[in-house]
Amino acid sequence: MKNKTFEKNSNLKILIIRLSSMGDVVLTTKLIRVIKLNYPNSDIMFVSNREYEDIYKYNIRINTLGLYIRDDIALISKLRYEIVEYSPDLVIDLQNNKRSRYLIEGLDNIVTMDKRRLYKLLLVYTKYVIKRKNLLIPELYINTMRDEFAEIEVDNDGLEFWLERDSQANRYLPFDKQLVNKNSLKIAVAPGAHYQTKRWPKEYFVELINMMRLKYGFEFILLGGKSEYELCDEIANRTQSNNYAGKTNIAESAELLDSCDLIICNDTGLMHIAAARQVPIAVFFGSSVQELGFIPYKVANIIIELDMWCRPCSHIGRRSCPLIHFNCMKKITPNIAFDKIIEFVNYLYKIS
Repeated sequence: MKNKTFEKNSNLKILIIRLSSMGDVVLTTKLIRVIKLNYPNSDIMFVSNREYEDIYKYNIRINTLGLYIRDDIALISKLRYEIVEYSPDLVIDLQNNKRSRYLIEGLDNIVTMDKRRLYKLLLVYTKYVIKRKNLLIPELYINTMRDEFAEIEVDNDGLEFWLERDSQANRYLPFDKQLVNKNSLKIAVAPGAHYQTKRWPKEYFVELINMMRLKYGFEFILLGGKSEYELCDEIANRTQSNNYAGKTNIAESAELLDSCDLIICNDTGLMHIAAARQVPIAVFFGSSVQELGFIPYKVANIIIELDMWCRPCSHIGRRSCPLIHFNCMKKITPNIAFDKIIEFVNYLYKIS
C-alpha cells in the first residue's frame, strides 16, 4: 500500500500490533508519540501480549489497548472481533508473523515492518555489515509508517514508559531524569536474560558488585522476572543487596528504576525500560552486537563488549555458545567492567 492521502488533521483510526517481546514493545513507544505528533486527532489501538500490559496501561496516547494471550482461543477470537469492530483506516503490523496476520486477516490498508532477514543472516553467518541508515529499531518502526505518508515530522526524543503518576498529571516530558553530583549511588542490577549467550556470568556480577560496594559504598538492588528470582537471590545474598526479582510487576520495576542512578544489565527488556525512564545504562553485549539495532536508545549509556570474529552468533541469542568457550562474555572480566563503569559513573556524577 502507498497511501499519501491522509491529512494531518484527519481523524484516523490506526491499529498497531507488536505482540512481543518486552524490549520490542517498549521500543514501539516512540512510534506512538510520532503518530500523535503528526496526527493529533488520530485514534490508536495498540495490541500486545497481556504480560506487557503495564508498558501501555497508563500511556495517554493510546485510546484502546488490545491484549493477546497465546493459545487462549476464546480471547484471541474476542480480540479479533474487537479489531474488526474497530475498523482501522490503517494497520501497522510490526510483529509480522502468523499470529498477527490472523488477527488482521481480511482488513485493508496493512503495512508491515521489514524484518531485515537477509541483513541479519549476512551479519550472523558472514559477519558482513551492510552500511544502512537508520538501523536502530525505533527508527525502523517509524520508517514503516514513513513510507505511507508524504511527510512525517520526527522528534529527537527517546522512548516512553508512562507510570500512573505521569498519566494523572497528563504530561510526559519525556521523562527527564536529573543527573546530579553524588557521593553515593543507588544502582540497579539485572543479571538475567532469556538466552544464555546474552548473560554476563553470575560470578562476575558478584565480584563486580562487591568491588564497587566496598570501594564506594554504593547501594545495589536486583531486578528481574520470576524465572530470574533464584539467580538474583544468590547474587543479592552474596553482595548484601536487596532482591526484587519476581516480586514486582513491570510498572513497579520501572518505579524502582526511577529511584536508581544507574542500571548494570545484559541486553534485555529492562534495559529498554531504563532507557525510557532515562536511567543511565551500563550493558554487557556478548552475542548481541550494536548493528542489530537494539542498543540503549537516546539515554546515557556505555556498551561493554569485545571485538571478536565470532560475534554475533545469532540475531536473538543462543542457549549456549556454539564454540563452547563463551569468550565474548568470559573475557570481559570484573576488573575490566569495574574500570569502564567507574569511568562512566565519574563522567555522569563526578564521584571522585
